[in-house]
Amino acid sequence: MPEALLTMTKNEVVERLNEDYKAEITAYNNGREHVLMVADALTDGIVKQSPENLKNKSEKKRAGSIMSRLASISYLQKGLRLPVSSATSSESASG
Repeated sequence: MPEALLTMTKNEVVERLNEDYKAEITAYNNGREHVLMVADALTDGIVKQSPENLKNKSEKKRAGSIMSRLASISYLQKGLRLPVSSATSSESASG
């Protein structure tokens, strides 16, 4: 799995260097879908291992948290600043 993501990221960079922005967007979207698939698998595994800790959490809330984290990673990888609305007050205070 990590090799696939590295290949997708490399493809994205190559397309950017070639100034083929449409292909770059496609490569980015492929990488994003892969990361989301991995995040879903990890989340499912965590929930199955300790469902008692997640009893009162809604699926939507957990998914939103994961999506927020992935968006943060994406912004940081691209060297962009996070929009103020993306960070929660606890995240802003801690770092």
